[in-house]
Amino acid sequence: MMASFIELGAYFSFSGYFAHSRKERQRSAFKLVPIERLLVETDAPDMLPPPELQRFSIVKTGPTGDTRHLNHPANILAVYEYCAELRGIPLEEFSQQIAANFKALFGRLLP
Repeated sequence: MMASFIELGAYFSFSGYFAHSRKERQRSAFKLVPIERLLVETDAPDMLPPPELQRFSIVKTGPTGDTRHLNHPANILAVYEYCAELRGIPLEEFSQQIAANFKALFGRLLP
């Protein structure tokens, strides 16, 4: 299906959640996405990445005193590092490509 979506102009976004060991199928698909169609996100405050990528967290205490850990947007750097390593690309090169992809997709919406 990826090829059909690419023909339609789709971009594909990857979050740190897919770094969990049980997400091998998603990581395999990530490796097949053309680099010029890739975006990166945290999915914060949802979709916690695995502990090794959780450099920042938000602890929310509910009305009954229960605590819940939420994903923090600042984990984006850890996600970039993970994705660059997964693709076998230096972080700087990977970051520049993702920035170019963002501009290609959203550039006409920016001031």
